[in-house]
This record gives sequence, C-alpha cells and structure tokens, in this order.
Amino acid sequence: MQRKFIKNVGFEFTYEKVSLILQLITVTKENHNLSEEQLKGLIQATSDYLSRIDNKTNLLELFGEVELKEEQIKVNDFTFYKFISKDTYENFIRKGKFQLGSLKYYREIERDKSRDEKEGFCNLIFENHNQQVFTSAISGFNFYILCGTHKLDEKHHMTENFGDYILKIKSISSFANSIKKAIGAKEWKIQKVYYTDFKAHKIKTNLKDFEGANPELSAEIFKLIQKHSVFPSIFMKPKIFKPENELRLTFKMDKNVKPKLNFDNKGLLEYIEIENYGQQWV
Repeated sequence: MQRKFIKNVGFEFTYEKVSLILQLITVTKENHNLSEEQLKGLIQATSDYLSRIDNKTNLLELFGEVELKEEQIKVNDFTFYKFISKDTYENFIRKGKFQLGSLKYYREIERDKSRDEKEGFCNLIFENHNQQVFTSAISGFNFYILCGTHKLDEKHHMTENFGDYILKIKSISSFANSIKKAIGAKEWKIQKVYYTDFKAHKIKTNLKDFEGANPELSAEIFKLIQKHSVFPSIFMKPKIFKPENELRLTFKMDKNVKPKLNFDNKGLLEYIEIENYGQQWV
C-alpha cells in the first residue's frame, strides 16, 4: 500500500495499481449515530471546506437525498443515445474512431456546461455495529466512461450543449463487449445516473475494527471503501445536470487510467445508427 499526501485534496492510497483519495474520515462515539439532517449538515460543511481550500467558487446550497440506492437494471431496458457534433461524426465516428473519458477528464473538461468538478467525489456512511464511520473520498480512477442519455425529451437542451447529431446504439451488449475486448477491460456496466448534490451512500458493515482513525489503511478497508464508492462517485451527479438524463457505460480496468482513451474500431459501426436532429436514422 502506497500513501501520498496531496495538498488541499487529501491522502492518495494506491493498492495493486489502483488509487483512492480520502479527504476526510471520522468515527462517531458508540450509540451516537447521526440523523439524516445531521449527515446533511456534515456533508454541506465538508463540501464547503474542501471547496474553499481548493479555491473553488461554485459554493451552492446542496439539494437532494442523502442516500439513493443503486437500482439493478436490465441492459435491454434502455436505449443508449449520445449527442455529438457534426465535426465529431464526420471526422471521427464515421471513420471508426472512438474516445472514452475518465472521471478526471470530465472533471477538467474545457466546456463549462459539460464540466462537473464533483466527478469522482463521494460521501460514504458505514454503519458498523453501534457506530458510524463517515468518509469523503475521490474514487473511480480505474474506469473509462462513455456518457449518453436514455431519453430524448430534452433534445433542445442536449443539441445546444453537445451537438445536432444523435448516435443511437442498437445493441448495448454487443457494442460494450466489442469495446471491452478492444481495450482489455475487466468488465463493463451500464447504469443510469442519479441526481443528488450530496452524492452519499450508506453501507452496513460488520467489522471488528474499522481502523477509522488509522492513517494507514489496511488492504481490507481499502477494498471496502473502493467497492462501495463506485456507485456514488461514478453514477451520482449534482442536480444541475438532471436535464441530461444521463446513462453511463463504464469499463473497469486493472489499473489507474489516463485522462482519455482514443482507439479505432470500425466494427463498432455495425451497432450504431445516426440521426441528424430533425432527420431520419441512417
């Protein structure tokens, strides 16, 4: 286990080539669990503090639920659409050139309307016996993502922000399996995004010693936090992005990934239809 301090961010732990950043970890006294309103206050205060020391200016009141439970979806329940520009279609997609992004990429993307500075951030509440362990973390360093939408209700909003061309994936399973093989991913998953500014998730655990105050994480605790941080860090976003009705296709790699991955695969065109907004699928 490697540990590195990052100024104004937190401690980065790396285990088996995958990283996890802990920004805060605190443990309640026995039999003194926090209520939902107290958790909201703690998350709000933590968010404000971390934003201020990192010189962020988007300090807004937080909205939403403290916890949203992950919904198990069937792949065939959704159609995957992606809005792209004419330039992206003409110069890349139609030539079989594709790009996947990391959470870091979407956190730092130049387009203001697309950038989400909270990508990868999450808050976890572990309910362990008669105590709560609260941690703010940054996770998802070993995932590539293809962002899309499962609804066309907000076409005007989407075309204005992303482009007039709509890419429709006809067979998610075939498309995803082809990418998985091409890039050497361990697994893929598709999940709709849930919108809450708190980006929090509660987990019941039954550990004898959580080591909450120990600056050196054990491999067991690292894996526990990493496992349960995937859902809120990748599939939860602030409510300002709700009109996007986002659907995310993710690919889990065996180590930390680069900000983006470009690759050629003309075979993927077999699973794609394209519509120029207002025209027919081609």
